[in-house]
Amino acid sequence: MNNLIKIQGYSNLRKDKTNKGIINVDHNAYQNYLMSKNLVKRNMLEKEQAQQTISSMQEEINNIKDDIGDIKTMLQHLINKDK
Repeated sequence: MNNLIKIQGYSNLRKDKTNKGIINVDHNAYQNYLMSKNLVKRNMLEKEQAQQTISSMQEEINNIKDDIGDIKTMLQHLINKDK
C-alpha cells in the first residue's frame, strides 16, 4: 500500500495520495540536516557556556577590585594614624 507518487523532474520528491503533501525521500539530505541542526545547537550551548564563564570572571575581577580598594583604604588609615 504505497501512497506515494513520484513527482516528475524531482528524483527525491514524492506526493502523498492521501493528504496531497509533498515528501522529500532523500535520507542523506535529512541526515545532513539533522547533523547541521545538532551542530548549531552544540555551538549555541558552547557560546552560552563561554558567556557564563566570562560573566563569572568579570564578577570575580570586580570582587578583587573591591577588595583592593578596601585594602587601600585600610592602609591609608594606618598611614594617617601614624602621623
